[in-house]
Parts: sequence; C-alpha cells; structure tokens
Amino acid sequence: MDYSLISSAIASLRAAKDIGNAALELREWNLVVGEMTKINGELLKAYDALFTHSADLLDLQEKYAKAVNELRQANEVLAERGRYTLFEIGRGKLVYRFNVVQAESEGSEAVTHQPVHYLCQPCFDLGRKMVLQLYLDAADGPVAACPHCKQFFNAELVR
Repeated sequence: MDYSLISSAIASLRAAKDIGNAALELREWNLVVGEMTKINGELLKAYDALFTHSADLLDLQEKYAKAVNELRQANEVLAERGRYTLFEIGRGKLVYRFNVVQAESEGSEAVTHQPVHYLCQPCFDLGRKMVLQLYLDAADGPVAACPHCKQFFNAELVR
C-alpha cells in the first residue's frame, strides 16, 4: 500500500479547503473564479490519488483471495496425505497404506469408513491417488499392481 498517495490526497484536500476559505474572503468576482479554478485543480489531484489507491487496494484484495484459496487447497492436500503412511509392502518396495483410526469409545475396535488399502507411492507423490490391485493368489506369491503406471510390487508383507 502506497502511503504517499494517501498523504498526497490529504494534502490536496487540505489545500482545497484553504483555497476555499481564501475565496470566501475575496469580494471581486474575477478573483473568486481564479480561486475556484485552483480548488477544482486540487480536487482533481485528490481524486486521482484516491483512484490510484483504490486500484492498488483492489489488486491487493485479489492477491489475498488467491493466496487464501491456494492455502486452503494446500491444507486439503496435507490432510489427505496425513491419512496415509509409508509402508514396506515387500523387500524395499514402499507404498502408502491407509491409516485406520481407532474409535475413542470402543476401546481396541478399529473404526473407519474406508477399508484398509494401499496406494502406488510414485503416483501418489505426483498427486495421483491410485489404489493398488492386490493379487494374493498369484503364481509368484502375492503381488500388488498399479492400474495407472503398471508397476508391480511383491506384496510379501500384506495380510
């Protein structure tokens, strides 16, 4: 925010007031017309400074609204990421596993609205939420496959 514009507007209004007071003391019409021209000039300067300040304020409001929206989206992404933790599904193979929330009143009983599932780690890090397809009866043992990037993971530790 440019405070010099506000100061300029206030100074212009003060000058217009002083010129108006001086014009009231004058008795000759020609001098009054000249003073009124000066008043109009000062009022136009004040209007111009206030218009510039108003445009700057509008620009700042737009930037603020954009920043608030970006912050809201970032918080939503963080909340979604907080629902998952890295999990070793096989030797050296990492995926994201859904966190099961413990019920406070039920004791040890796990309560969730979603079943435990696994997400492809490379896809999730790129912003895609791809649920792995688990094949527990595969010929080489349990396997998890990503439907998007087509990666296969040995799922030895899933059960």
